[in-house]
Amino acid sequence: MVILIQEAVSFNPWQPSTMEKIPTLVFPDSADVNHAVATRIAELVRAKASKREKCVLGLATGSTPTGVYDMVIGHVERALLASIMTRAEGNQTQAADMLGMNRTTLRAKLVKHKLV
Repeated sequence: MVILIQEAVSFNPWQPSTMEKIPTLVFPDSADVNHAVATRIAELVRAKASKREKCVLGLATGSTPTGVYDMVIGHVERALLASIMTRAEGNQTQAADMLGMNRTTLRAKLVKHKLV
């Protein structure tokens, strides 16, 4: 069983009457937690992108959340690549420059997501 705390809530020890309960979700295993967290992060990234805002995320964990990272990438990478390729009018070199990556790396990702 895995417990996920949804949001941190401020706590003031000098005013115990203002202490709030922290909303908590319980999942049967870590794969379900990874999926829930990745979905929420993808929603946040999309919402910020639609407003043309930056989205900076930090995960407070003691270990590398690779399962979450892989799922987030799965949720957003294809849409990001499609959007950039449209903006670059199909020019892979220009799209790679926009993304700050090598054109060969971009090409491999486009093939992986069946965008070419």
